[in-house]
Amino acid sequence: LASVPWYVSVSRDEAVVLGPARLALQRSLLITAIVALLVGWLAMYVATRFAARIEALASVVRRIAEGDRTARPVPARTANDEIDQLGSDVERMAGELEQLVSRLEERSAQLEAELRERSTLEERLLEARRLEAVGLVSGMVAHDFNNVLTIVRSAADTTSLALPHDHDAQADIAEIVQAVERGADLTRRMLAIARRNADAPRRFDANEMIRDSARLLRRLLPGGDLTVATSTSSAWVYVDTTSLLQCLMNLVNNARDASGTDSPRVHISVTRVVELPPFFLGGEAPAPGDYVAVAVRDYGVGISPEALARLAEPFYTTKSSARGTGLGLASISHTCREAGGALAAISTMGEGSVFTILLPFAVTLPNHAIPVGSNAPISETAGAERLTGPING
Repeated sequence: LASVPWYVSVSRDEAVVLGPARLALQRSLLITAIVALLVGWLAMYVATRFAARIEALASVVRRIAEGDRTARPVPARTANDEIDQLGSDVERMAGELEQLVSRLEERSAQLEAELRERSTLEERLLEARRLEAVGLVSGMVAHDFNNVLTIVRSAADTTSLALPHDHDAQADIAEIVQAVERGADLTRRMLAIARRNADAPRRFDANEMIRDSARLLRRLLPGGDLTVATSTSSAWVYVDTTSLLQCLMNLVNNARDASGTDSPRVHISVTRVVELPPFFLGGEAPAPGDYVAVAVRDYGVGISPEALARLAEPFYTTKSSARGTGLGLASISHTCREAGGALAAISTMGEGSVFTILLPFAVTLPNHAIPVGSNAPISETAGAERLTGPING
């Protein structure tokens, strides 16, 4: 054996030798594939969760950008990652934006109100300048008109002395003297307006005032018919007598012009009311309470709703420029509101119009009289009526 070459040959089946190695390799590949699938699935799950949260935040941001002030992120269960922090920042940003928008809207509303107020003040200033010019002119006219009244009064007194006391013309002369006195009161008031003096209100029964002035008011309707219906109960008011008479004269003149016939019909009524009409000229409705209503009704063509809404505007008139100045109803509305009342109007096309002077019913207190409002005591309530319904009601 030491001198002759030799070798040992061991034969083994290939499947026996490589089989375990191949099996081990297959197991290793299977385990690797399973681990890779698990890792991939876990990565996709985590990425999907993060993407959903990011998409939710992006949706909230888009809604905020589109003007949805109620958009807010879903509250996070934890606050230990960047997305939760981002959600908190978005929520804080949305709150600050909402506060900013609220302040801007509030300021915008304030600016709009200031602009409206400024426009109203400018209109009032323009009206005040016009009325001031009218007051200056009325002051100059009042002096000349007062001289004319003095001549008429002197002639009436002379005629009265020249005629017997039982002469039929004495009643007409007395009416002339009364008209002169009323005219003197009107000139006094015109001068008071020009000098910016206050009126002298007093407490009186509107029933008696209307009855005493009926003959004078009938003179404004030549060839026409004036009927007067006073209240069965007292109708105490607290206002300047001349101002109220001037308001009635303006309304009777308007009723005559609105009739458009040679024989106009006008009806004046005095009532106590507790329920107010629906529409007022020159402002809002007065406070609820007990009022005296002096209504002047005509049977003319009526007034359209568009024109009715503007009747209290100074210098607005439905008459021709030769017959109207547009100051009558504006001055009546102002007089009524200065006394605590208002001027109401109801009109139906083809049926006529009713203009109602509303004045607070006045009661007597120690040493002075006050107009009755919603909170004042009322000593007389009998005879109070409702002033509602259609014009022909």
